[in-house]
Amino acid sequence: MNTITTFVTDWYVLAVPVILLVIMICMGMELTTRDFRRVVEFPRATLVGLLGQMIILPVAALAFAHAPGLSPEVAIGIMIIAACPGGATSNVFSYLGRANIALSVTLTSFSSVLCFLTIPFWINLAIDTFGAGIDGTETIRLPVGRTVVQLFVVTLLPLGIGMGIRARWPDLTERVRGPLRQTMAVLMGAALFLIVGSEWDTVFQHFQASAGAALLLVSAMLVIAYLLARASRLDGTDAFTISIEVGLQNGALATMIIVSLLARPELIVFPGTYAVLSLLPVALWTVVMRRRVGGEEPSSAET
Repeated sequence: MNTITTFVTDWYVLAVPVILLVIMICMGMELTTRDFRRVVEFPRATLVGLLGQMIILPVAALAFAHAPGLSPEVAIGIMIIAACPGGATSNVFSYLGRANIALSVTLTSFSSVLCFLTIPFWINLAIDTFGAGIDGTETIRLPVGRTVVQLFVVTLLPLGIGMGIRARWPDLTERVRGPLRQTMAVLMGAALFLIVGSEWDTVFQHFQASAGAALLLVSAMLVIAYLLARASRLDGTDAFTISIEVGLQNGALATMIIVSLLARPELIVFPGTYAVLSLLPVALWTVVMRRRVGGEEPSSAET
């Protein structure tokens, strides 16, 4: 590893947790206690969304990861992405698609709360299943105790801080939320570019396989989640909302796990590809569904 690559990787190891911390604070500034009480208003939609995100998505990803031609690094990366909750980006697409914003925020909030319990299980399962083909596999392990603590520090704690800031200074929060979101998007994009650049040889070698897997996984989960929600007798708007939450995961958190917790940057191949390409099918899906169901009056509160 040359000096430039070493510098990039070292910088990224330090930057990603800080960037993620600030992103989660910004997300917390979008929330109030009312958002968490909406689980009572939307019980069926919330349960269906969490089922899709916490169970069906990882199980489907595990099946995808067994596809022929995928390297162990890509297979484990698929499971890391699938284990992560939704992020602020899914809320943005729900807004653009005129979906149920309250339900979107509720699912993002609850999945962020639950993820620190489910992430160690799914990722360690992936390592046990696919890790034999990676050099130094015996050093790869996601320690449950330390992972729970760190995920609490980078998810639940900053969410609470952000909510506290909004409650204490609502006017200030309203003024700075927009610029903060734009700034964080730029920082995360720059950080992702640097880590992908530091592992460019590995990314380039496996890009074709990981690109196909990323597009297929996102597209399949958008459709599967929508059909699951419709089969659960939810209306089109709520089903559309759930499909976005299940189909689009928090790439920033996945990157932090790879760099800070696993310390195996070569696993960035799939998450890096996913971060770039996942927006394409989600954007197309949003355009199509906005015309089809966007703006319908959601019926979740009646369920």
